[in-house]
Amino acid sequence: MRRMENSIYLNIPKNIRISEDYQCLKIEISWFKPKYLLAFFLIPTFTYFIIQSDFVNGSLSTQSLPVYLLLGINIVLMGYCFIRLITSSIINVNQGRMWIDHKPIRIQRVISVNKENIAQLYVAKQLKVNKWYGIQTTYQVNLIQSNGREMIILQDLQSIDQAKFIEKKIENFLNIVDVPVKGEA
Repeated sequence: MRRMENSIYLNIPKNIRISEDYQCLKIEISWFKPKYLLAFFLIPTFTYFIIQSDFVNGSLSTQSLPVYLLLGINIVLMGYCFIRLITSSIINVNQGRMWIDHKPIRIQRVISVNKENIAQLYVAKQLKVNKWYGIQTTYQVNLIQSNGREMIILQDLQSIDQAKFIEKKIENFLNIVDVPVKGEA
């Protein structure tokens, strides 16, 4: 029961579910965003009106190459939105190792690290230039291994609260003392 006595209490950020006992910590991050839900319904509507307009040679009843291309693009975009709506990342930590998996569809690589190889965790800020959104700020949780090598364990988190929460919970569970790291947000 030592684990529960040392446990810190943090506010759980949006899109994160957590379960913890003295043997295992499980953090689940949902990648659901309203923009994907909106796009999931707007893409076919927009495609329908483009196909029925005079801008495209053909229609849904008399299909042509442009109609097939638009329908193909529509299916790909809807599939991407659907994947982003249902996928979540799961961080499992026990006293021996930490592993991160993505269910039901892997949108990032699976990571597994033994506890003795984890020296430190820290949060870094990412600036991404996006054609439609301009400059977008996201956060990533990084791991410094015992040999000094760094690896990204989770990226594209929308708020620093999400990233800091994940960092603190894992560090607390594994009894890792938090020290400042160059580049930490």
